[in-house]
Amino acid sequence: MVPAAGHASCGPDVTSARVRGRAHKEELMRDKMKGEGNEMKGKLKEQAGKLGGDKSTEIGGTWDQPKGEVQEKVGDAKLHADKP
Repeated sequence: MVPAAGHASCGPDVTSARVRGRAHKEELMRDKMKGEGNEMKGKLKEQAGKLGGDKSTEIGGTWDQPKGEVQEKVGDAKLHADKP
């Protein structure tokens, strides 16, 4: 009988390594996803400010967009730097 993957008698825990690898990739993707969210939020705020005539909200939205773009690029850089 062959022990299941991750079983104590099987040597290195292959399942745990896969889970750690997935968690690491998700951590690297977090900046990219946050950036996309901030960029989208900025566009929505800008449009809401224009429609509602609220210059403060409109300007806040225009500031959120580049912040999101930078965050997204940081996420991309982290992903590319992590590749072998």
